[in-house]
Amino acid sequence: MCSEQTAQSESKAAMKRRMPTFLMTTSLMPTSRMSAPFRSAPLRSALLIVALLAVGVIGSFSLGCNRSANVAAKTSGPLGTPPPVEAVKEATFDDLKFDMEKGDKFELSLLTPQVKELFDRRIRIRGFIFPTLRKRGIKQFVLVRDNLECCFGPGAALFDCILVHMEEGKTAEYSIRPVAVEGKFSLEEFLDYDGTVRAIYRLDGESVD
Repeated sequence: MCSEQTAQSESKAAMKRRMPTFLMTTSLMPTSRMSAPFRSAPLRSALLIVALLAVGVIGSFSLGCNRSANVAAKTSGPLGTPPPVEAVKEATFDDLKFDMEKGDKFELSLLTPQVKELFDRRIRIRGFIFPTLRKRGIKQFVLVRDNLECCFGPGAALFDCILVHMEEGKTAEYSIRPVAVEGKFSLEEFLDYDGTVRAIYRLDGESVD
């Protein structure tokens, strides 16, 4: 911790180096050598305060050594710099697989560490858009491993499909060709009308290529 005496000496040195010449001369000149208008003590004090404010001495001195360092650290670097964008991880439907027999009830304990590592991360995965009546302006769709109907619905493996919800203002177009979907991956169970779990993966879609 720096002492008040050190801070005062440093602030005076900084003031002498950075203060405009006419203000430094006025504030440090003996009163006897000043012209009549500058002999007034209030006027001299006012000019000195203006000088200190202009060079930032008062602002930094009043905060103290530690707080001045903190302020400098917070304001360093370009202003308005956006936070770094999370890198997109390439993934495949093979990365989403886990051991589950047909007809078994889904349990969270079935998920592998490899699958859990993908949750709440931005991924890019290729697949097919499950056939839908809407061809353009699609806001929600099912992304499946292949273009066979067995990948979603009764009898399909839960890890062979992902429910994609496009972000606000973004849509997708249906294609019979494979597409690459990018977005945030998460776990969300989709229940059928009879309470059967039909899907467990969700992707908040940012783009579809």
